[in-house]
Amino acid sequence: MAQSRVSLRRLCSLEIPNLGCSGTRLPLQLRKTWPSLSFRSVRLAHTNTAAGDGRGDSHQQLQGKELRREWSKYNHFPRASTAAEFRIGSTVTVHGFLSRRRVKHSRLVFADIHVDNGPSIQITSQFEQPESPEHLTTKALRDIPLHSPVSVTGTISKLHGSSEAFDGGALVESSPMSSVFPAGATRIDINLDSIQPLNAFPKDIIVSEGVQFPPSSRHLQIRFSEALRSRLVARPRIGSQMRRTLDSLGFTEVETPILFKSTPEGAREFLVPTRRPGLAYALPQSPQQYKQILMSSGVRGYYQFARCFRDEDLRADRQPEFTQVGQSMCAWRGAKLTLE
Repeated sequence: MAQSRVSLRRLCSLEIPNLGCSGTRLPLQLRKTWPSLSFRSVRLAHTNTAAGDGRGDSHQQLQGKELRREWSKYNHFPRASTAAEFRIGSTVTVHGFLSRRRVKHSRLVFADIHVDNGPSIQITSQFEQPESPEHLTTKALRDIPLHSPVSVTGTISKLHGSSEAFDGGALVESSPMSSVFPAGATRIDINLDSIQPLNAFPKDIIVSEGVQFPPSSRHLQIRFSEALRSRLVARPRIGSQMRRTLDSLGFTEVETPILFKSTPEGAREFLVPTRRPGLAYALPQSPQQYKQILMSSGVRGYYQFARCFRDEDLRADRQPEFTQVGQSMCAWRGAKLTLE
């Protein structure tokens, strides 16, 4: 028997007479066999019942309330602020990872928030009176495990960066990340008002400088490796620049099919079986397999970012699946090509 999936909007329970089972979902064949089974569906919609008055609540309703309370801890958090809201003295919200924490003494804590493609963010939390809201916020900051995703709300105390980027602490020019952070900002200092963990980073995972995670934890390797992250950012930028250059030279980008017929030349191909016995498609091994059709069709110049698949041994610069930039021209003289 498979356990039923828990839903935030609806919990379905199955009562089986004389078996003492509840909350178990049975296969359809078993339901037909036992026609006396009774199904009960309980909605977990929000009710107007006063807090603490649960005398008429069923067990499922209590479960639903507990489930909503647990969900609200991680689902209800303020939205991230836009770049126009980043002014000295204004209250902003930033989403990121708690990357480093420095406890100066019991009443003063500094921490860094890591954001993707953004400036470095330093938050400061301090208090004077015990059990004050500032004390509770400082305690929450110290209790959150490092590398956990957090939502931070606070007041901007200082904006570091180019003097041309700010005018009285306000954004005056745009950038590719202008919708998220101010242009030219290299560091933002925030006095912490509140912090909410969006998820707790596991304590059994040890993160150190130059750590190597196994292939099963590739997501962690990408997250903590600056080299991998820089390559992920550089690849689309290179492709975007090549597209702009080729478009300015009059080339046309053409997307060619992935499923193709097998060819006798070249490298070994990957085959994709079809529903018809004995027939299969082949994955393209190079972007040049369609260029004759395009050149004969009168396309004077074309290019494509083609996915290629070759059933070969691994090399230092090649794997079974990779990308090539293919381009071809027709009716061009050598002198003109050299000039271009």
